[in-house]
This record gives sequence, structure tokens and C-alpha cells, in this order.
Amino acid sequence: MSKRQTKWQPIETAPRDGTRILLWDERRGVAISGFWHTDPGIRTPDEYDPPWSFWVADNNLIEWDGIASPNSWMTLHPPTKRGTG
Repeated sequence: MSKRQTKWQPIETAPRDGTRILLWDERRGVAISGFWHTDPGIRTPDEYDPPWSFWVADNNLIEWDGIASPNSWMTLHPPTKRGTG
């Protein structure tokens, strides 16, 4: 079994495959679970919307726009069983 990650890591090293992780937004002073989302965009003869990617907070209450965005991440661990600490 691999050792659990327990330290904040730079956001540049975070997984970008849809894995849910714990994100830290220093500007807002909040940690929240979320994931990296990539939108493939649209390409038709009548319309073009380029691909784009962004961080998504699981509660949909925080929007990151590139100005305010998470700057660190940590593995999201399952909760411990009651009474085990």
C-alpha cells in the first residue's frame, strides 16, 4: 500500500484526469474538494468554441476564473471511522 500524501503540493502537480482532490485557495482562505474539468469544445461548420479547462469545486459555490484559483492540493482521504481518530 502506498503512503498517503499528507502535505500540500503545488497546484501545477495536481492530477488533471477528473480525480477528486482537496484544493486550497489561499486568496479566499478555504479548502474544498474538487477536480479538473476539460471541456472538449465545439467544432461544427457553423460554430467553433475552443477546448478549455478549469478547476471545479464539488459544492459549485466557488468559481475560479484564473484570477482567484486554487494554488495547492492534497489527496482527498476517506473519512475515518467514528472513534478511531
